[in-house]
Amino acid sequence: MPDRSPALMYTIDDEQGVVFVELLELSDPRAVIRCITDLRRDPRFHVTYDIVVDCSHLARVPDRRLIERYARLSRKTVVGERRGRIAICASSGRTYGMARFFEMLSGVSSEYLCAFRTEQQAAAWLCA
Repeated sequence: MPDRSPALMYTIDDEQGVVFVELLELSDPRAVIRCITDLRRDPRFHVTYDIVVDCSHLARVPDRRLIERYARLSRKTVVGERRGRIAICASSGRTYGMARFFEMLSGVSSEYLCAFRTEQQAAAWLCA
């Protein structure tokens, strides 16, 4: 059963070792980071799990300034402590552009964080 907050919804697949996250709202970075911190405290979560972030349910596409803020915050909290890989799925052109911008600003190697247009591309990358 998915766990839900105002900012995101997630499901943990223990068999595959994958967390599926649906981003819903990104207007408050600190709230989103809190939600991700709560996810990481979930007893079913493990730091070696891969994460698939689905951006197709976003209420609106964040602007450049907000993406920069997310990149700064995530370096300290989300991305920096990961051992699994993070695939960001963003099918719309503008959302995909912002996902690639986040990827660049995060400072994380594309071996561990990468944006994709489809879930199939993300799944192929995670399985490689």
